[in-house]
Amino acid sequence: MRNNGAYSIDLLVAGERIEPVVWSLGTVEFSGLNESKPAYAFLGLLPEITCETRSVEKRAPPAVTMVFNALLLAAPLVMIVLSIRVNASYSLPKGFMAFLWNLVFQLSIIAFLALLTLYWIKLSIYQAFVGLAALTPLTILSGQQYLRSFFHTQSSKIKSE
Repeated sequence: MRNNGAYSIDLLVAGERIEPVVWSLGTVEFSGLNESKPAYAFLGLLPEITCETRSVEKRAPPAVTMVFNALLLAAPLVMIVLSIRVNASYSLPKGFMAFLWNLVFQLSIIAFLALLTLYWIKLSIYQAFVGLAALTPLTILSGQQYLRSFFHTQSSKIKSE
């Protein structure tokens, strides 16, 4: 609005199913505006606006990613195949410690699956690898302890018969 003069203010209401309605709200008159200087002249020269794009996130080579995916999928597949092969029957462990170790083991398997899902959705391979490094010792320890207590109860059953 660098031009002096009278300006009318109107409100237009319209829509797909509404007939256009125009209401005149009034007029405003501007006079004495300095046309030689813009309103922001007191700032001096403004810097040029530059567009900055984000740098591309570091990605692993495709071969490394494929090997990583294969290893992630191999663990649950091996567990399923071995369970079928040994005719595993699933029931709750009898002792408290066996139940506790089994619970920790099952929760760590669920955490592995959640990590795999997060890897596919938003994590980078490096973030997923850190998660795997944290979960692996817990899973190995809990699985080993559960199997130890399971075989201990199995061997005591065989000795009692």
